[in-house]
Amino acid sequence: MFSRKKGRGRPPKYKRRNMIIVRLAILLLVGVICVATLYKLDVLSNEKVVDFGKGVLGTVSSKEGYEISWREKFRDILQKILATSKNSVLTKFKESLEIEEDEVSFSFALVSDSHEDVSFFPKVLQKVSDYQVDILIHLGDLSNAGSLVKLRQAKDFLDQSGLNYLVIPGDHDRNWVPNHDLQNFVEIFGETTYKNFVYEGICFILLDNSDHELGVGTGQMKWLKGSLLEANRLPIETILVFTHIPLYNGVFPDKVMGYSSSNAEVSQQREELLSLFEDFEVDYLFSGDVHHFSQYFEPESRLKMVTVGAACGEDCKNFLPQFVVVTVYKDGRIEIVPKPYKGLEDIR
Repeated sequence: MFSRKKGRGRPPKYKRRNMIIVRLAILLLVGVICVATLYKLDVLSNEKVVDFGKGVLGTVSSKEGYEISWREKFRDILQKILATSKNSVLTKFKESLEIEEDEVSFSFALVSDSHEDVSFFPKVLQKVSDYQVDILIHLGDLSNAGSLVKLRQAKDFLDQSGLNYLVIPGDHDRNWVPNHDLQNFVEIFGETTYKNFVYEGICFILLDNSDHELGVGTGQMKWLKGSLLEANRLPIETILVFTHIPLYNGVFPDKVMGYSSSNAEVSQQREELLSLFEDFEVDYLFSGDVHHFSQYFEPESRLKMVTVGAACGEDCKNFLPQFVVVTVYKDGRIEIVPKPYKGLEDIR
């Protein structure tokens, strides 16, 4: 009978550790391949993945939004694994996936509530410019009280940015003395306070609901209905609406059109707007005013709504200046990504 020497029969500790790492890596790779195969065979569809996340508050912008997020994250992981593999079988599997980059049609940026800020607003505009967006839309409250000096200052910042921009007024852009109106705003920006246009097959409708006591008014409401009817007649599949004051807010219910108004008709206008947007299948409603980014469905109409945050600092009770980049893909999908200002040391 042979005697076994001490230490024989079991590999050294470092070899056992390496064996465990190798086995875990193999299990991870097998798992990734299995998930990829399920996607490829449509056993595990994007819709099924979406069902797992329907109840997540603040991230229910659309099924397309989930699809982009899950798919891109999965692609990144899979590409990293397959890119380092020299195995011929895995190489063929990689080729069979046909992973291609999504084609972008165009992109635009949204800012809001800069409130006379001279420290962060210009920096935010510079960061927007770095993204080389086609259009910038400011959703109002460029000033605190609608003074000519402060509105002109905000326009100078926008002009110096070199961006192709449009502006709608906020409630703070109404000159409070002597009349609570938009005379100064119109004088500085030289344009109507509401407008629409079509860009790359997308209909943009910019509304003016800056007056708490008037709402949108009968003239603008008539114009809006005509604009929606015209968009319905054109070969347009996507309609985007922009306002300063939200029509619904899942975080701050009191920060909505009509809530602080003594005129009950403004709340009725809000309901009429929601009904119109539902009937004409508006794809997204973007708003400012509330100084935070959020996205959600309006409970009754199921309209997809986004608030874009504020492009100002602590002086306007906002600790994270930010903007939003919206990317429109050629297949019609829309991706909405908040971009917080990264200079936190400046904020501190």
